[in-house]
Amino acid sequence: MLNFQRKFEQPSKKDAISRLLEDEGKSALFVDGFDDALIGVSCPNPKENEARLVYSYQQCLEIVMRDSEMSLEDADEWLTVNFVGAYVGEQTPIFMIELDKVGEEDA
Repeated sequence: MLNFQRKFEQPSKKDAISRLLEDEGKSALFVDGFDDALIGVSCPNPKENEARLVYSYQQCLEIVMRDSEMSLEDADEWLTVNFVGAYVGEQTPIFMIELDKVGEEDA
């Protein structure tokens, strides 16, 4: 008997991007704890197997503030020092400021 009440989970952004990268034969570095802030993939050189993941800077700030109860200023400094300013090789993730979200915290 089929169980029609079984819930099917949608793949997470991380899972979907992992599959896409695998299908394309590429690899990338994920930033632990920021899966909800993933917004895309950058492939600077399509002939290489590296890709760079793109994260929303604003969403990363929200995650840091929510999880650590930091102020906006403290979260911004912490994120900049620990992630945005870090270079971990050619696959270093990109933290993008989404223009359509600039100033939302003031609204």
